[in-house]
Amino acid sequence: MDITTRVLQLVVTATLLPLPVAAETPANRAVDDQNKCARSLMTSCTDLGVDYEQGTGVVQDVAKAAALYQKACDGGEMMGCHNLGVLFAQGTGVVKDGAKAATLYQKACDGGELMGCNKLGALYKHGIGVVHDAVKAAALYQKACDGGEMSGCTNVGLLYEDGIGVAKAAVKAAALHRKACDGGDTAGCYNLGRLYEHGTGVVRDAAKATGLYRKACDGSDMYGCVSLGILYEHSGVVSDTIKSIALYQKACDGGQLGGCTNLGALYEDGKNASKAAALYQKACDGGEVTGCNDLGILHQLGNGVVKDVAKAAVLYQTACDGGDMHSCYNLGALYAQGAGVVQNATKAAALYRKACDGGVQQACK
Repeated sequence: MDITTRVLQLVVTATLLPLPVAAETPANRAVDDQNKCARSLMTSCTDLGVDYEQGTGVVQDVAKAAALYQKACDGGEMMGCHNLGVLFAQGTGVVKDGAKAATLYQKACDGGELMGCNKLGALYKHGIGVVHDAVKAAALYQKACDGGEMSGCTNVGLLYEDGIGVAKAAVKAAALHRKACDGGDTAGCYNLGRLYEHGTGVVRDAAKATGLYRKACDGSDMYGCVSLGILYEHSGVVSDTIKSIALYQKACDGGQLGGCTNLGALYEDGKNASKAAALYQKACDGGEVTGCNDLGILHQLGNGVVKDVAKAAVLYQTACDGGDMHSCYNLGALYAQGAGVVQNATKAAALYRKACDGGVQQACK
């Protein structure tokens, strides 16, 4: 083989080496989705909408996400209809409109997107954008469940627990929650745990409840974390306050404000009222009215915070208006005494009556 032939052969070999592949990044994926969406690949329009909604690989722009979901939906991509429905239900990137959300969920559901059926069921259950219809809600949840959307199983299970839209049937509720849990919906695990804890539709079993709450909590269901913390604090498993603290903290950090309130109570019992006050404040600010009541007590007593009975009265009022009956009783006592508010026996009596009707026995005396 002469030199010319050898050089040519080497050159040919070199051209066959694989070219380096650029690492996939969120930005690269967004560009790819954009190119595909421009070619009317509707699933890519939905994917690009998700990118803009979440700010993944692009600058977050929820209004642009809505437009992309609309394009996808108009092109027959049912997840686009579902996602756009969520935006209308929440009023994110668009003007909040329950009726439009319902229309989009209906289209998604009719097109085989079972999350749309589940979401539409919730609207019918609560009468948002549609006329309230619990029977229709149950049917939609069941359709979602039968099609493999496990959150539908959880939701219809809750209806069977309460006898809303269906005949009350605790055993059936337990079976549905079990199906949801086995299918990966951690809310189903939490709800089944509740039934085992209280012996509703199943034989009472604290150990099973504990395991289900743990499974839910490990799957980021914060209600499961709170319930497991309560078992460790009070009953059902070996008492372990350290574990309760960790579970309540996880729940509080994860947005389940009952965890903040319960953690605050442990700190208050442990003589750290200032930390308790901060946790109660967080819970109260987030709409957890028990936290408002507990913070009110600290302000009334000057425990961990500056004593301010007028502020306590405001907190009790907030909690009472939100359905915390102990707060109604506490506020009634302030009106009876004229502490932090102008004394008013009529208001005091009305608040005591409300608290009594709400189950606070002390208010009935």
